[in-house]
Amino acid sequence: MSSRALHGLARQQPTPRRRRPRFRLVVEFLLAFVLVALGSLGPLGSAPPAHADETPPSPVSIHVQSLVPELPGRDDTVTIRAVASNDSDQPITQAQAVFWRSRPGMRSLSDLRDTVGSPPRDVSGAQIWTEGAYQSLTTNNQSPTWQPGEIRTFEVRAPVDSLGFPDAAGVYLVGAQVVGRLGGAPLGTQGQTRLLLPLAAEDAPVNAVPAAPANTVISAVILSSRPSMTEPGVFVDDHLAEELQPTGRLAQLLAAARRPEVSWLVDPALIEELTAMADGYVVRSANGEAPGAGQLAAREWLVEFDRLDTGRGFRVPFAVPDASMLQRADLAEVMTRADAAAGRLSDIAQLPLIAWSNDGIVDEAGIALEEEAEPRAILTSSPLASPALLEPLGTAPLINYTAATTAGGPEPGPSSQAHVRQRMLAESFLISLSEPGATTVRVIDTAEAAAADGGPDPSWTVRRTLPDLLQTRPAAWSGELAYAEPHRENELTEPRVEVLREVATNYQAYLRMLVDPEPASRTMDAALARSASSWWRVDQAGFDTYADPQVAAVDRLWSGQAITVTAQPSVLMSGQSGSFPMTVTNRLDQAVSLRLTFESFQPQRLSIPDMELEVGANQSVTVNVQPLAAANGPVRISAWATSPDGTAVSKRVWMTVEATDLGRVGWIIVIASGIVLLAATALRIRQVRHERRRAFDDHPARRPARAITEPPPPETAPEPEPRRRQTQPRGDER
Repeated sequence: MSSRALHGLARQQPTPRRRRPRFRLVVEFLLAFVLVALGSLGPLGSAPPAHADETPPSPVSIHVQSLVPELPGRDDTVTIRAVASNDSDQPITQAQAVFWRSRPGMRSLSDLRDTVGSPPRDVSGAQIWTEGAYQSLTTNNQSPTWQPGEIRTFEVRAPVDSLGFPDAAGVYLVGAQVVGRLGGAPLGTQGQTRLLLPLAAEDAPVNAVPAAPANTVISAVILSSRPSMTEPGVFVDDHLAEELQPTGRLAQLLAAARRPEVSWLVDPALIEELTAMADGYVVRSANGEAPGAGQLAAREWLVEFDRLDTGRGFRVPFAVPDASMLQRADLAEVMTRADAAAGRLSDIAQLPLIAWSNDGIVDEAGIALEEEAEPRAILTSSPLASPALLEPLGTAPLINYTAATTAGGPEPGPSSQAHVRQRMLAESFLISLSEPGATTVRVIDTAEAAAADGGPDPSWTVRRTLPDLLQTRPAAWSGELAYAEPHRENELTEPRVEVLREVATNYQAYLRMLVDPEPASRTMDAALARSASSWWRVDQAGFDTYADPQVAAVDRLWSGQAITVTAQPSVLMSGQSGSFPMTVTNRLDQAVSLRLTFESFQPQRLSIPDMELEVGANQSVTVNVQPLAAANGPVRISAWATSPDGTAVSKRVWMTVEATDLGRVGWIIVIASGIVLLAATALRIRQVRHERRRAFDDHPARRPARAITEPPPPETAPEPEPRRRQTQPRGDER
């Protein structure tokens, strides 16, 4: 049931039933029956186009559950079981499911491809209104109206001999249509589905082709999925958990790989992601982070994978990069990193390499890039070549297959397992008619293809493996690959290529600045290979979701958040040389080698040489910076950290460094002042000593004795006055 149908059901209220006379209902039904039947009674009348009343998109979608028998005989009855959904926003009344067929047969692969590729309106056919070939989906009493969003199951059948097919062997179109009244519109076809029906000639046994020898069919199961892990244990979504469920895509592919005579190719990126899931993982999105739901399923899948027969096993390039896009964008080093990522998974790396891009889409330039890894062969899908094993364009042979074989069809969809199964049988049948003994390769990469390929093999085919094919002689061919304009349009758009180029360039610079790059290289090689995956050809919006965390990680590296430089805004130098401190902080979980780079606005006056340093994980280092000044005055300086190759990894810091000679004059003044102080002190000490010596000499006890003589006469000898001692004040003199 589609979302459109559910939406329509939510908006549409049940329409009240209007009572009309019973005879009028009967007349209207019979009139509608006659009008439709007159133009579509198979061999009794002309076959107007089945699309006449259909306008895309169809209001009703039909999902075929089975077609039985898959390879009918001329005496068998073909039964189609299906589920129909009202995808419109209006109710449908008088709905009938009816068997449909187209009588022109297909006799070659080109006929089949033309028919499958043509719009449904271009294919003429007829409805079969015999007993059992139609079924009412609405009834007048119990369910007169088919509401939007509601589903109806039905079964229609018709004998092969009533379909009017020619006696010759060929492939024919059968299917079912739904007719009814949409809203108040006239009775018309509201939806249809078509399937391919191989049919042997009138006189041939059932499930047999008279041509011999038998065809060889080689099935190669691709174990790969859209990338999701951005770093170990961190995923952008949980789609792998769904694919690992018993009915999921990867579970079905693994079951197909276990079958005998089936080869398998594994993507190392898938094994790495499932191993991380088995150890416990989280899903990180814009809404936050939540535990993943696929841990147990991943463990069980890996256990079963280890039991596969490695003799039938190969590996594809890590994350299956888009080789053609990478070569055209001059990003060949991404392929080298993908090879390095695969080499680290030792168990998987031992498997032989077969190069492959999603859907086998690759051109000559892409093949040249893939050959650099020396693959055993290159798996390609080219309608311009028919043999299974082709001579190499360079060094590796090409294994050719038709990608559309597992796409099912024809339109309108959806293509179910029944469509894919009938497509496989139809192509194999026509090859047996036109090229007896030919070898065809089927690449199985969907759940529908895995189930369809597991059905009983027809009598005209035998099974072989890829190792068997690689032992045969490659066939000569034109060397021209069908890499058409639509394939180029499906490559990543130019803005997305620029994102990929930026991530690759910055990762490279980041690894070069790590002291030990190996741990980070493991993560970055894998993330870069996943970013270039060919899976994004069919999901470019998915590329944006996956690449956003990579871009955010790169932005953190180069935006100045991971590495910072700090310093004083102003530095005064007392002379032509000196030093001042700067601090570099590393907030990364790995030690880095950096270069501290300086830029002077006036390098002729002052310059600072670059410095090399290592900073440990989540650590800071302080270094002494030594400027060289040739003149006095302030100079504006900027500084930042770079990787060893010169890529800036931090923001600039700005400072003013001023050189001056005042420091020399100051020292001269200090020295001169010291000399003056010493001299003054010495003079004062000398003066004090001199004064003390004089006072000592004038003391009476130190005067010299006179010669003994006669005293003078009394009348002439005056009385001597006492000598007063002269003293000077001491004060603070020094």
